[in-house]
This record gives sequence, structure tokens and C-alpha cells, in this order.
Amino acid sequence: MDYEAWRERVIGYLDRHRRETDDPALARALQRLTSIAVWVLDQNRYKPHVGAAELREQVVQEINSYLKKMYIDGFGDRALHDAVLRGAELVDEVFEQLILEERTAAQGGARRAAAAEAGAES
Repeated sequence: MDYEAWRERVIGYLDRHRRETDDPALARALQRLTSIAVWVLDQNRYKPHVGAAELREQVVQEINSYLKKMYIDGFGDRALHDAVLRGAELVDEVFEQLILEERTAAQGGARRAAAAEAGAES
């Protein structure tokens, strides 16, 4: 896991969407969701065994906790609640990209190891 690269990808992806939107509620939601995602990444910085799929699950759990807190405490209007849900989809998209890249890298490493082993046996 390249922590810094993943962190920059998540921040860059969500920030790009935040800057491109004309919806102030979505911009506000993306700002908060970026903070949540970065917090989760930072909590796992020194845990190289934690992969992208597990990080996504942790981020989704934190977003769900945030939504629950919004409903229980009654802050944010309907537009913000909807924007958080739409923003959560973007968070899922960026983590799905990271998961695919992680799997591709793992498969490539396994292929290289198999080729090296086959070459060593010759």
C-alpha cells in the first residue's frame, strides 16, 4: 500500500468534484466526506496489512455514523442529507478505483513471481 499516493488520490478526486459542482450542499458535503476519508486513511497509515477494500469499509462505516448523527441531532437540511448520500457514492467510486489498482498490482506481482520461479527451474 502506498499510503501517500492513496491519500492524494482520494483528496484530489473528491476535491475536483467539489470544485466542479454548482451545488453548494454537495460542495459542503464533499468537504466533510473528504475529511472523513482522510481521517480513516490517517488512522491506518502505519498498518500496511490494511488494504483498499477494508479502508473503504471503514470509510463507509464512518459516513454512515455521520449520517446517523445528522438525523439524530437534527442538523443539516434535506439538501445536505441528499448531498452526503451523493457524495458517499463518489467516495465509493474513488475507493473502487484503488481496489482495482491494488488487485491488478497483486496479480502482476504474482505473475512476475511465477515467471521468476519458472525461469529458476529451467
